[in-house]
Amino acid sequence: MSNDAYQTSGAPSDRLVGIIAGGLFLQLLGGFLAGLLWPGTDAATGDEQGNPVVAIFGLAVVSLGTLIALVGVIGFGVLVGLRVRDRERERAAES
Repeated sequence: MSNDAYQTSGAPSDRLVGIIAGGLFLQLLGGFLAGLLWPGTDAATGDEQGNPVVAIFGLAVVSLGTLIALVGVIGFGVLVGLRVRDRERERAAES
């Protein structure tokens, strides 16, 4: 008799991979934004000097993406731990 309280519809590992991928996408997007619009860099096109407000917003997006990816990695570790625990309980019940 296994504990299915943590299992819901759909594959949890697929959702966690999606969360991690979403976090990595936000990191990429925020890093591109911050790098492109950072003041005093040559990345800004033409005579633009960059926009510090948008660059800081890009860094905030990078931080948010990092936290989202971290939540996904921690969730994946918890899922693996719960599966191992269930297998150990099934083995103990068989003995």
